[in-house]
Amino acid sequence: MGEPTIGPAFRREVEAFLCHRGAKAYVLGQETTGDFSFVKRLRKGGSFRLETVDRVRAWMGARADDSCLRAMHEAVAGNPLLAPHADTDAPAGPAFTQPGETSKMNHEGNYLSTRRAAAYLGLSPRTLDRYRVSGGGPDFHRFGGRVLYRQIDLERWATERRVSSTPEEDIEPRRVA
Repeated sequence: MGEPTIGPAFRREVEAFLCHRGAKAYVLGQETTGDFSFVKRLRKGGSFRLETVDRVRAWMGARADDSCLRAMHEAVAGNPLLAPHADTDAPAGPAFTQPGETSKMNHEGNYLSTRRAAAYLGLSPRTLDRYRVSGGGPDFHRFGGRVLYRQIDLERWATERRVSSTPEEDIEPRRVA
């Protein structure tokens, strides 16, 4: 208790993203929630589940460049989306969380579904499915019939693919099936 509500800060963050990227509000709504009027309802003060907020932030984070992320950060500066919780054993970090994560998701033991992991990486769930079959994707865990990913494994996998340039000789031609 005593923490500010997430709604106003989330609205400012979404507005900063839309303004900075020049994105269409209906596209954000359709691609993140399947609802064209999501941003309209958000602007009118509608409240949403935290998993919806996480999904929207992951989508925005996958499409935002550094200057856009700074604008989003400035939009919520002094009024973070989620403050660190004193009752968790997660290490204290900055009050502003990166798109796609909450303060509780920062702990390396948390697991994400294929859909959430794909959103976090900016990929489609089918792409992660193909990587699981063909290899080369991020490490995952199988619990019965469920496939789950740890955020730390996703970050490690993404970091291994970081490149600074693509020289012509390193580009492999696409295979024609």
